[in-house]
Amino acid sequence: MFSGGLSVNLCIKSKAVHLRLTSFQWRSGWAGKALLAVCVAGCLSASASAQIILRADSVRVYFPSGKANFDPSFQDNGAAIDAFIQTARSAWNAKEEVEVEQVIINSSSSPEGSDALNRQLSQKRRESILQYLRSRLRIKSEDNEYSSHITDWPLLQRLVEEDGAMPAEYKEAALEKLTSEDPSSLKKLQGTPAWKYLLENIFPQMRTTMVVFVWETWAEPELPELALEDNALEWPDVVFPPLDDSYTVKQASKRPATRDIVLKVNMLALPALVANAGIEIQPLAHWSISIPVYYTALDWFSETIKFRVLGVQPEVRYWFRKDLHGLYFNAHATFGWYNVALGGDYRYQDHAQKTPTFGGGLGIGYKVALGRNNDSRWGLEMGLGGGVLPLHYDYYFNMHNGRLAGTDKRTYWGVDQAFISLTYRVGRIKFSQK
Repeated sequence: MFSGGLSVNLCIKSKAVHLRLTSFQWRSGWAGKALLAVCVAGCLSASASAQIILRADSVRVYFPSGKANFDPSFQDNGAAIDAFIQTARSAWNAKEEVEVEQVIINSSSSPEGSDALNRQLSQKRRESILQYLRSRLRIKSEDNEYSSHITDWPLLQRLVEEDGAMPAEYKEAALEKLTSEDPSSLKKLQGTPAWKYLLENIFPQMRTTMVVFVWETWAEPELPELALEDNALEWPDVVFPPLDDSYTVKQASKRPATRDIVLKVNMLALPALVANAGIEIQPLAHWSISIPVYYTALDWFSETIKFRVLGVQPEVRYWFRKDLHGLYFNAHATFGWYNVALGGDYRYQDHAQKTPTFGGGLGIGYKVALGRNNDSRWGLEMGLGGGVLPLHYDYYFNMHNGRLAGTDKRTYWGVDQAFISLTYRVGRIKFSQK
């Protein structure tokens, strides 16, 4: 991993690129080169008056032979992943604007098993570390890039070349196979002392998953000239190679913004035999529009007890988080027809069945994810609101075909919204960012 993470400051000023690399050493060759390219590309695509700061951190974790489940207690996995997660959380919780550019996950396996087994192990190791990270971080699927190696032969060759403790005859035998047209012919050394050395000293370094987390922040331009401070780039003894021969680093341009589409049902209305469904869309970060519809034409097991409604209660919500979770406030409107009898002397119905109520109010709510992380499709939201409803209604004697008893008008002030809703995110819409 990178020691202390990576901080690269880039800006464009008067069409000249200024770069500052301060006090770091690369510990991973492919990641270092990739992230440097990401930073330069992001700089060149920025506006001429802004400074883009790309920051990154990485972690490499290891797996026991033949195992795919991530184990924080194995080697120093726990300390490494905790430091990585803390850096990622710090980025998301930073006061300045933060945009995730990439989460790159690359898995590899050692070559002593069959290709089929190694392919399965690499994929499961990648999935295991991704699941672990998602349980602790808000990682959306479109921010991720994945790669799995059956066996990373270039990495293995480099590890062998740079191993100063490996006996010369073992190294010569291994490199003869690794530099041939078929590096998998290395398996022909099985049963030899050279193979035993590889098993004990080299192959454990192959059973690995590497994660690189790249994010973007913005700041005012501040660097007047090109300068390299403290340490120059120092390439390591052990280099993690490119993900594959065709791997290219994406330009650090802005990714399309994603907006959620959520379906929901108010479970509080179901015991009242009121069918309902709602949809919520997110046109802007922190803002959403929710539109629930309610309908029932049923009596409550008696002709004198009923709560028949056809209504809609659209609302505009402001969320304190961009992912539509946690606390929010809303402004809502209420529009609907009604026919209500609660067992008393009268049944109340909107005047002439042509005078629905129309009002509005304010509310507050909270949403939690039903899963191990906030990217779960399922959620549970609770809300309560109050407002005003002008009512113009007829009241009838509460009996079968009861005659009209009168007409009245009044204004209701009080609770007009209450829900505990089960939600399901059906998808996301991407918007281009200019």
